[in-house]
Amino acid sequence: MNVAFSYLWHLPVGDIDLVLEIVEQLRQHAIKMGAEEVSDLIVLTDNEAHLVSTGASHVVMFDAVLPTVRSATLPSVGIEQYGLASSDGTSWKWSGVVRVSSFREIGDLMDFAARLGIETHQLFAGMVISSKKNGDEKVEYHQQYAIQIDLENF
Repeated sequence: MNVAFSYLWHLPVGDIDLVLEIVEQLRQHAIKMGAEEVSDLIVLTDNEAHLVSTGASHVVMFDAVLPTVRSATLPSVGIEQYGLASSDGTSWKWSGVVRVSSFREIGDLMDFAARLGIETHQLFAGMVISSKKNGDEKVEYHQQYAIQIDLENF
């Protein structure tokens, strides 16, 4: 299997200290998952941040090669970036497209991100799976078709 998998992370509120902590926890989790070539945390501001994420003034990220996950743009290299970016320093987002041969590792990273308080949205095989913490600090999942079709009037 070699499926394109796109995702969006959203942290609705958070200062730079919280984001540094969350992205470092994601980095440590990637290492525990068996990721190779995991970089240290990378913090970018202003023009450097904008080059990584259009419109961003702050970026906190790391590079990693996750098992069964390859970059959609450079699959032979396999290195992908994971993190959070912000234009206002309070709301943070990250998106990516990767090629996967198994959903285990990328799904594990998405689940871990949700447990850290990041809202996740994953798109593959015509489905969108969203997850976020509820008021009881438990992660809730919602799945729907990416394209809503009225089958009765099709």
